[in-house]
Amino acid sequence: MPSVEKFKIGFHLLVLFITIVFTFYTVVELMIFLSDPHYKFHGWNKGKSWVTASWSLFVNQSLLSIFIAQHSLLALPAVKGWLSSPNLLVFQRCIYVTLTSLSLQIILKYWHPIPEVVLWNINTNVQLYWWSFLLLHVFAWTVIYIGTICLDVNELLGIKQYKSENLKRLYLHMRHPSFIGFVFILWIVPYMSLDRLALATILSAYMYLSWNTDDRDRKYQELQSRRKFYELNYLK
Repeated sequence: MPSVEKFKIGFHLLVLFITIVFTFYTVVELMIFLSDPHYKFHGWNKGKSWVTASWSLFVNQSLLSIFIAQHSLLALPAVKGWLSSPNLLVFQRCIYVTLTSLSLQIILKYWHPIPEVVLWNINTNVQLYWWSFLLLHVFAWTVIYIGTICLDVNELLGIKQYKSENLKRLYLHMRHPSFIGFVFILWIVPYMSLDRLALATILSAYMYLSWNTDDRDRKYQELQSRRKFYELNYLK
């Protein structure tokens, strides 16, 4: 094998490794952030003025706008065409996943809690409530991961190339395979402050407006689910 080809393969594997590690790290942090409404409260200066709270709300909306703009920009035909060029095709999914993780990291790092305005606050010191929210979120995250795996996580992460036209078509019609799971996580929380309300509203609206699946998409999802089920049975 020529040295140039070895270098290309090695570089691709390095980029893939960095992408997987960075994505895994981001997903873990995102899980904590979404399922723990008090995630950013530690050390946060409470008692802010309404002016500061309004500024925090503006910052949070700007952060979410960056995430949505990044998602929407990469979905444009012109950008997809550029990423499908011979030199970038092998890195297409890595670029998409890395930029998505980066935009999420920006949200996680610079998110501003607004604890002055609270819609509801359920006391999770009561064991029944704590276990109810915990089990519900575990179930919702499980649904999300199963939905992602059923769509072939290897292609989504760029471990293997995007070969399925049905998968490409499906992702043109939705932003995430587990809309219901994320709705549960965003809205069924014990503590809903103003910043979390904005987060839940904007992300729910974005996912809903981007959801445009049809019978062909649903049949593909059913086919993938059956295929994964058979693969798991085969491994037993």
